[in-house]
Amino acid sequence: MSEQDAAFKNTDRELWRKVPGDYYSPRIFITQGEGIGIEVGGYCLVFPVEGWHCLGKDIEGLRAKVSAFERALADAHERIAELEQTNFDMWMAGRENEKS
Repeated sequence: MSEQDAAFKNTDRELWRKVPGDYYSPRIFITQGEGIGIEVGGYCLVFPVEGWHCLGKDIEGLRAKVSAFERALADAHERIAELEQTNFDMWMAGRENEKS
C-alpha cells in the first residue's frame, strides 16, 4: 500500500461540537500541533492562540475603518445633495431671468 492510499489517524482533540454525534455540525478542536481549529460547514480555520487573538484585533480595526468610511460616504452624499440643490437653484434663477 502506498503512502497515498494509507489512512491517516485523526489526532485532533475535540473541545466542542454544536450537535454531539453529528459529523457535519460546527466544532472547535485542538490539533496535535496545539493549533485551535474551528470548522463550520466543511470550512476549517486553524491558528495558534496568538493567531486567533490577532484575528480578533484585526476585526476590531476593520470595524473602525468601516465606520469611518460609512461616515465619510454619508458626508459626501450630503455634500452632493447640497451641490445638486445649488445647481438646481442657479438653473431656476437663470430661467426666471430669461422670462423677464
